Amino acid sequence: MLESFIYFNEEYSEEILLTPLNHPNIEYKWQKIPLEINKKRYFIDTIGDIKNIQDNKLIKEFNGIIGFIDNNDNIISTIVFHDPLTLNKEEYQTIFNALTEIRNKSPKKLEYIINLLKDNDELFSITQSFVIKSRYDAKVLLKYKISLDDLSEFKSFLESISKDVINEKYPHLRPIKNQLIR
Repeated sequence: MLESFIYFNEEYSEEILLTPLNHPNIEYKWQKIPLEINKKRYFIDTIGDIKNIQDNKLIKEFNGIIGFIDNNDNIISTIVFHDPLTLNKEEYQTIFNALTEIRNKSPKKLEYIINLLKDNDELFSITQSFVIKSRYDAKVLLKYKISLDDLSEFKSFLESISKDVINEKYPHLRPIKNQLIR
């Protein structure tokens, strides 16, 4: 699950890091930034300015910058997400949901699932059950940071590629594909 106020280190990769401490691309200072959400202007608390990030790596939403993608492909937000101080407010929930949606749309998520399925029997079983019978175990999905949308995208991917491609590139997915085409 997403954590707030975590201490950043170089081992984090492809995560969503909310208000991380000690990130090299953040100049730390308390401040407020203006954002327009649902046609209303809000002043949102942040922990500092974003520095040394290319424009194409900035996450621009709500007529402002709500985060960036760092060199480890993490989504970083300087916005102060804290439960109960800010996360109980609609504007912070909207921003939080937007960041989650951006990460979930990442093409790397599908690659992540495919790679996990190579040697993870627990996840393989859950994924197979979802693809064939639309059943799933939410606890297992949370454990691996996989949403139902991710599983639906995986199922669409399996439906869209040929059996030959499965055999050549993804042989570990053969049992699921075989059951899907029956």
